[in-house]
Order: sequence, then C-alpha cells, then structure tokens
Amino acid sequence: MQAVLMRFRKPVVGIMGDIKEMFQHIRIVAADQNSQRFLWRGMEREKVPDVYIMEAVIFNAACSPSSVLYVKNVNAAEYESEFPVIVEAIKSGMYMDDLLNGEDDAVKATQMIKDFVELFRRGGMQICNWASSSKQVVKNIPPELRAKGLRNFDTNSELAVERALVVNWCPEQDEFKFNTIYHKIETDIVTGVKNPTKTEVLQLIMPVIDPLGFVAHFAVKAKILFQQLWLSTIGWDKQLQENQIASRKKWLLKLEEITVLTIPRCYSTNLKMAGDVFPDASVWPKEKLVEVKLPEEEMRRCVGVVAVREPFGCPRFPSWMRAVRTNSWICRFITEDTSFNYSLKRKGAPVVTSELTVAELERSEHIIFKAVQRESFAGEIAGLRQRKP
Repeated sequence: MQAVLMRFRKPVVGIMGDIKEMFQHIRIVAADQNSQRFLWRGMEREKVPDVYIMEAVIFNAACSPSSVLYVKNVNAAEYESEFPVIVEAIKSGMYMDDLLNGEDDAVKATQMIKDFVELFRRGGMQICNWASSSKQVVKNIPPELRAKGLRNFDTNSELAVERALVVNWCPEQDEFKFNTIYHKIETDIVTGVKNPTKTEVLQLIMPVIDPLGFVAHFAVKAKILFQQLWLSTIGWDKQLQENQIASRKKWLLKLEEITVLTIPRCYSTNLKMAGDVFPDASVWPKEKLVEVKLPEEEMRRCVGVVAVREPFGCPRFPSWMRAVRTNSWICRFITEDTSFNYSLKRKGAPVVTSELTVAELERSEHIIFKAVQRESFAGEIAGLRQRKP
C-alpha cells in the first residue's frame, strides 16, 4: 500500500479507479469448486439443507487475494506488447482492485484511462469509479464510468473528495487530508466530556490511518496511550481510571490539529526528479525521511517529503527475536528502497525478497544496542562529546 501511494504522488495529473466486482469475475476450475460448498436452510430450520457451490472466487477464502492478483497480472501480460505502459502500471500501481496512477498532462491521462478500460474489458472485467485531479480528464470520462460523486459533473463543479486507498484525496486542490469524523462514537466521548471505556479509546485511535507517516508523531502518542491501557490490565468495557484520563484528554485536544494538515499529492510539477533516502542515526529515535531531490533552480521553493518512518520502540514487541527481525526488515527496506522503485529507483538495482541473512540480523542487533545505549546513557555520551570527565 505504501509503495502504491508513493508512486501515485509522482505524476502531475493523478487518476484513480477500481475494478467492479473483481472477485465475482474470476471463476474457480471445476475440479476445485467442491471446496466452496455450503449448506442453506433459510428460515425453515427443520428441513434438509440445500447444497450450493460457489463457482466464483469468494471473499473469505485465504487463497482468494493471491488468486485474483494472479489472474489480473496474467490477463495484463497477454497484452504487454500492445499496452506496455498500462501493463507495468497494473503490476506496480494497483492494490488489489484499486488503481492509482497518473500522467504528465491531461491528454495522456485521458488516453491512459481509455487503455485501462480496454485492457480490462478484454479480460472480462470493468474498471470504473474513475476520478482525477484534472477536470478536463473527468469531463472526457463517460458518466457511467466516473466515481459516484462525479456522475453529474460539469467543468463549473468542484471535484468531490475521494478515498485513495485509506487516505482522503481532494482532487480539486490535489491534496491529501485527514479528518476526525466519528459516526459510531458518542459526541461526548469525542469531545472529552464523557469518560470512555478501553474499547471506545481503541475506536478513537483506529480511524487515524496514515501509511505514509505524515502524522506519525500523533499516531505514536495514540499507540503509547493504548499500550499504557493494555499494561494496566483494565477490562474492555471498563472506563478509564483517573490517572489515565489526563493523557486521553491531552491527545483529544491534538486530534483536531490534523484536520488542517494538507499534503500535496504531487511531489513537484518539475518532471526531472530523483529519489533518495536520508537516515538520521545521530540521535535515536529519529524518523527516516524519504525525500525528493529537485533541480537546483526549484529547490528553493519546493520541498517534497515522500514518507516518514515511525521511531523503533523495543517495548512494543513480545520477544527479542521479533524486535530484531522487524528492525532487520525495515533496514533492508530502507537500503533497497523498494517502495520508491517507479522511475526514481536506480535502474537495474535488484529487489531483495529472500530470507534475512545472519549479517542482517547481526547488524540489526548492533543498531538496537547502540540505540539503547544512546537512550540510557544520554548524559554520559553528551559529556564525552564535549570532552568533559
């Protein structure tokens, strides 16, 4: 998901669509259909149940996600010679049935949508619910293929807010935004008037979904708050204790601040960009920033932050080996930069997907040891740096 969103931020004109009823369009071979049998009595509970077999892919099967992705990619590969750019976009710019992509201008983006529709039509699927940051592109999309809020769109209308995977995308301003609208929680709980239960605290925290880490500093505080509740062994239906209310109210006061935060979807309208990763290991914990380096003439007026990695905290892991392995995977991700591999990735650089090596695990342990030392002996280290006894 993070990789798809990061690549979605590169094109000047963004487009978004999804495959209609993707699972229902993929059939199971006859020999395997008996594994999808189910019994149905309806409201007549005493009668012998009817036996049904699902011939299409079902949602709750563990193999369904990988099956539909395989079919999607096989269908795309059949037309690679005719639609090379579209096939590459399908393989790297889709998250399940959701497509996030774009082009350098409205004309190219319009043609890209037509090619997507044609390729999926040949595979027996329909890609619809299209949205774009360009009104010209939206106008050229057939109304029945547009997103629900754009069916009656005209050039004088404002582009409706869309959901780009788990992020709110405002095509009109071409920005990502956050909201704190809670439909299933009492207003008194959200405003802090009523003392919540442990379950209600979790309901407040969960909607803050931020795969690119734009509000990581806010999300981390929420996770710490819930971790403290968990360690207190309070029941799910029990209200917070007096010593826990202050932290919760402080967090709620900060909740509204994220609603004014806006992040440009596009890194820069300048098409000559290069991506890099800049880890700051001088002080721990610090975020890892993935930044876009722009041409010198534009650098003074445009800075693009691609993503932020949350600080690594040992207490959140149930075992030492789990912490080491998690940190190893993060280090590999940053080193290989696999999420930023669109056209910004080094050409020809291999993507490492094998198991962790002994060297990587040892390096991870070394990083954690140094981090703990910096945290536990901060005063002594500062004194040594200043050459004080």
